[in-house]
Amino acid sequence: MANQVFQAATGGIIDPRTTQRHSAMEAFELELLLEYQVDTIRRAERACRGFVTVSGDEKLSLFAAMQRGLVVESRGLR
Repeated sequence: MANQVFQAATGGIIDPRTTQRHSAMEAFELELLLEYQVDTIRRAERACRGFVTVSGDEKLSLFAAMQRGLVVESRGLR
């Protein structure tokens, strides 16, 4: 586990063996992440890639999601 590289800025996990980028769920399935790490990495992915509304028809930036109350401001600012 010590060799994985967390890349929140790119919205994924880089596998140092293959240099491929994976989503949090893919990285978990490939055993690059431990179960307790998945939620944190998924939040970072959403902050990078955007937030999809419940209806699925709109993608919001982190700032827009905070304005709509979908993300708590203190969490979004971190």
